[in-house]
Formats: sequence, structure tokens, C-alpha cells
Amino acid sequence: MKALTLHAPWAHAVAWLGKPLENRGWPPPLSIVGERIAIHAGLSESQIEWRRIDLILAKLNATMPDAPVARGALVCTAIVGSPVTESDSPWWIGPIGWPLIDVRRLPEPIPCKGRLGLWTLPEAVSTRLETP
Repeated sequence: MKALTLHAPWAHAVAWLGKPLENRGWPPPLSIVGERIAIHAGLSESQIEWRRIDLILAKLNATMPDAPVARGALVCTAIVGSPVTESDSPWWIGPIGWPLIDVRRLPEPIPCKGRLGLWTLPEAVSTRLETP
């Protein structure tokens, strides 16, 4: 299974806040469009990212759930939709959005070392995701 690392607060936003797309500067490879990938929370985050999330939540009249923010772990899986170059979503930054469909939050984060770009999960970790 392929995985995508996001800075910790953005992975949390996908898993817990309903963030419906991931903003990237490059389109997803055609081989993963329509496929389920793992969303990995990286180790890094910044106060600027948290402020952006707070502004988006204010627009949505929503609040942050009382859930710990995982770092260095898989937090959910999602199916990657066809890329978009515009969106009305308050989560839209652009220039290319990867729609995240059927997001499934993991019962517990799975610790795992991340990588830049789209990467392949180690088999032992991938197997844990496939087990019901």
C-alpha cells in the first residue's frame, strides 16, 4: 500500500476534522487514483499550520476534537480521487488538490517512519492495515 506523509496537524485534520482534500504542487500518479492510500502524520508541525487550521475551523463553525495529535504514525486511510485545480472547500490552498474519499480513521495510530512524497509502506505495516 502507498502512503503519503503530511505535517502532523494536516494529517489530524484529514482523520478528525473532515479535511476532504490534500493540497499538493503535483498531481497524484494515475496508478493511485481510485486506490486506497495510508495517511501518515509526520513529525513536524508549526504554530502557523495550527493557526491556518483554526481559521478554517472558524469558517466552518467547528471546533477541534479532544483527540491527541499523532506524530510519526499512520492515522487513517483514504481513496484518492481525480485531482482538482480548484475547489470551494475552505481547506483548499492549491495548486492541485487530491480529493480524499472514504476516509477511515485507524482505531489507534500505527507508529511508522515516514518519507517524502508518495512512498510504499513496509510489508509488516501494510499487513496491519489490511487486517480487520
